[in-house]
Order: sequence, then C-alpha cells, then structure tokens
Amino acid sequence: MESSERVTRVGRRDVKKPKHVVVIGGGASGVLVAARVLDATGAHPARVTLLERGRIVGAGVAYGTDDSEHLLNVRASGMSADPSRPHEFADWASGVGMRDPTQFAPRLRYRAYLANHLEAAACGAPDGGLDILHDEAVRLEPSESRCSIELRTGRRLDADAAVVATGNPPPGVPAALQPVAHDESWIGDPWAPGAIERLARARSILLIGTGLTAIDVLLSASRTSQAEIVAVSRHGLLPAAHLADARPGKVDVTELVADANSLRDLTRRVCAFARDPENDVDWRDVVDGFRPLLNAHWTRLSAIERKNFVTRLARFWDVHRHRMPPASASKVAQLEATGRLSTLAATVVSVEARAATISVELRVAGRTVRVESDAVVNCTGPGRGWQQSSRTLIGDLVQRGHAIPDPLGLGLASTPNGQLVDASGGTIPNVFVLGPPRRGTLWETTAVPEIRSQALHIADHVVIGAPSESTSRTESDSSIPS
Repeated sequence: MESSERVTRVGRRDVKKPKHVVVIGGGASGVLVAARVLDATGAHPARVTLLERGRIVGAGVAYGTDDSEHLLNVRASGMSADPSRPHEFADWASGVGMRDPTQFAPRLRYRAYLANHLEAAACGAPDGGLDILHDEAVRLEPSESRCSIELRTGRRLDADAAVVATGNPPPGVPAALQPVAHDESWIGDPWAPGAIERLARARSILLIGTGLTAIDVLLSASRTSQAEIVAVSRHGLLPAAHLADARPGKVDVTELVADANSLRDLTRRVCAFARDPENDVDWRDVVDGFRPLLNAHWTRLSAIERKNFVTRLARFWDVHRHRMPPASASKVAQLEATGRLSTLAATVVSVEARAATISVELRVAGRTVRVESDAVVNCTGPGRGWQQSSRTLIGDLVQRGHAIPDPLGLGLASTPNGQLVDASGGTIPNVFVLGPPRRGTLWETTAVPEIRSQALHIADHVVIGAPSESTSRTESDSSIPS
C-alpha cells in the first residue's frame, strides 16, 4: 500500500464514538495489529491511525527488499497474516502466479500481500476506518485512560490506545569495528538505500556475521560482482537449510518436555529425541514442534538460565530454527564449491582503514589472520537499541521512565499481554508492544505466527476489552513456523 499523499484514508466511518488506536510502525507487525483492530470493529467501533515514516506500508526491514532472490524462509502455506484464514497467503500467491503452496515466495511479494491484506481489512470493517500517516512518532505521553503521540512534523494525535510496532532496531556497530564506522568501505546497515548496490564495484567482500542477513547480502553481491566473499562470526555457522520436499508437519513434543526441570534438561531431551533413529523423524520437525512451546518454558527460566541461553545456546538454536530456503542453500553451496565464499569461525581483533580498503585482523583457532577487503558489511542483525538517544521514540520512552529494557537488553519489558512496563515496575494500561520489542520478555516473538497471535490478543484487549488470556476470538494455528 503506497501513497504519495501524507494521509491515505480507507474504509468506512462510523458516527458513533469509535475508539482511536494509533499503531506506531507500518511494517509487518504494524499491519498485522492494525488489520486485527479493524476486524474487531464489529464488536465496537474503532478507527486506526497507522504511522509509517517510509513510503510503503508492509515493507519494514524484513520485506523492504526489491531483490527477487531474497525469499521467505517459510513455505507459502505457513505465512497467512490472519490465523483464522490459514491459507490466505497461499491463495493470494496463487492468484499472482505462484501456484505451489510449498514454495518459498520472494519477500517483495509478501510485502504486496500485507498491503492488500490491510486494505481488505479496512474495507471490510463495519464500524471503523484506517488513516495512514507517512510520519514518525517521536514522543508518547500516556495518561490514565488515553495517550498523546507527537509526530516528527509537529502534529499531535490523541488516542485511546497506542501500539508500538517498530520492529527491530537498526544494527549496531561491533565495538572492534568502531574505528572504521565512518569509512567509505564500511557498510554499517546493508538494508539502507543503495547499500547492497555499492558491492557491485567490490573485488573482495568481508561479511561480519553468518546468519540470514549475510545470506541475503552474499546472494545479491555474488550476482552483481565477481568478488571473493569471506563471512566470519564467532561460531562460523551458516543457517541450516529446509528440506527440498515439504514434509507432513511438525512433531508434537509437548509430553517430552512438559516436566523438564532446567534448561539443560530441556535441551538434552529435545536433542536426544531428534537424534534417536527409532523415532524416524527429521530434526527440523522436532525444532518446529518445540518452537511453539519455547515461550512458555522461557517465562519459567531463571534470570541466570536465560542469560546462559543467550550467551551459549542461542546461536545454535537460531541456526536450526531460522533456516534457508533450499534454493538459497543451493546457491550458497555453489559459491563455496567454486571458492568464491569461505566461512570462518573468528573474532575481530583490530581494524585499520587504508587507502581504499579496510584491513581486519582476525583471531582464528588461536592464530592471527589478516583479511583485506574493499567492502566490509555489517551482517550482525538487529542491534540492541533499547537505550538509544532520546531523539527516537524508544529512547525518549526509556529516558522519561515510561519504558525500561528487559534485564537482558533484548527488548522492552512488558506484561504477558503486551502492556508496557514502566521504570516503577507498574504497567501502562493503554500502551502495548508487539513483535521484536518484546524479545527478552519472550524469546520467540519475531516471526509471523507469534506476531499475528499477539496482534489478535492486543486488538481484542484494546477494542473489545477482552483479557488476552481469554480472548473472544481464538487462534487455530497449525502452520509451519517462520
């Protein structure tokens, strides 16, 4: 959904007193919660103001790419935006020529689907409407029953509730690379406009990070240049790959892990089950079966166990959980086989900017290796920007005590139903967060299945007044997780 106007108005208006919900952020998280609020207007009139500082609604970082080789890492059959219509995206994709629901669709198509999904929700809202403002919230002032949002342009909005759906913070600069953070050979954010295009001129590329961001960058770079690419990370692990053929589905491991008494016990049980040949299961199905249970276990872990998971196990979980589509894995394997891609388990010791290159000293298996590249790309993924400058909305909320980072610094502290927790430990009843800002309070909160569930519950809470735990609408979600 794109507009050259500052305000786009879609849907019907009701003459009664609708609740006004401001959704801050127009990426996937914002679209999902705005659509579910509009769905709830049959129970109570409501209007939504969606704030998106960019031109395109539904893009965000995840779906803002225009490269058709950047694919969803979930089959089309598992990516519906609406839990009550599990085949919606697959049906939509079929209408634009992608008839196999087991395919991995280009992310740019999913962006178009999200915009279409939101427009359909707005047009179908019996007692509500949608305003899209291409602006940015810089200040949020909650009161007992309402809140006020100040925009970058100076405009002020009054609302019954606000939902912070800002997605992931931009990537931070690793401490060891700070000395070259302003060098022209350093690409600090590969998703910034024109960043990946700069790699077409490179002869040698160093990727800092080996996750899905690195996969996207090397797929684009290898197609537009003949550069040799080195990817480094602490463990040197690339994401695992999905199977080429779709399988029947995830394995129910509920009883297996129900009485696990520690994180170590939990991990041991899951790994042992996946490796036992008598179970005749693929490990991917076990991961997908355990994934919906992880948040319940996460909330029961002690602070020490959570920290241990983040520092010792999180990367291994992510490698198996956030998998590459088979087509991407095949291209990566070809790059490795031809010698154009090498992956190192290494840490950065020092960096030095030279005439037209950056020299990076790495520690690899106890020895020092120096890599000289004319492009160094930050592929470390989302930053930890929850204590940013007060010039950002999140930074301002934290600075004024209306929000606090969770103890691990992964996101913002919130209640189980997504209400923001303030510096006093109390809750702000009319301000909610969903998606990536809830990481830390939850672990699995960055993918469509979790976000669409959160969106459903928040919408019921702010529009209907239904408690999150006993929402009047239910989610039946048996899809493959993203």
